[in-house]
Amino acid sequence: MKVIRTADVSKEEQTWERPGGTYRRFSQYIAGGESTPFDAELVTLPPGATNWPYHAHSTMWEFYIVREGAGQVKSPEGTTDVAAGDCIMHPPGEPHNLTNTGQVDLVYFIIADNTPDKTTIHEG
Repeated sequence: MKVIRTADVSKEEQTWERPGGTYRRFSQYIAGGESTPFDAELVTLPPGATNWPYHAHSTMWEFYIVREGAGQVKSPEGTTDVAAGDCIMHPPGEPHNLTNTGQVDLVYFIIADNTPDKTTIHEG
């Protein structure tokens, strides 16, 4: 057994610009690597921030668990409001991103299967 205390895991700020906008998030990588069947990350999105450009993964599933705050998920079905307690599943090939539409941080976990091919396809 391994216990991971998120308070002890460093928080990395990630910001980048693409033609579609500016993206910003704070990530804590809490599990993962080549020897595990999944990756896990605790993400904080400041108010107004979007986590990534609209993108898909070629073979990887992602499961989001919203812990705090509110936001909107963009997918091929449109835009869906989410809040604390909601869970979102993105199968391989499904474009998606998440924007914090609230006044406080949006905090969520990402659990993804650890596939050999983690190709990300940016939709624009």
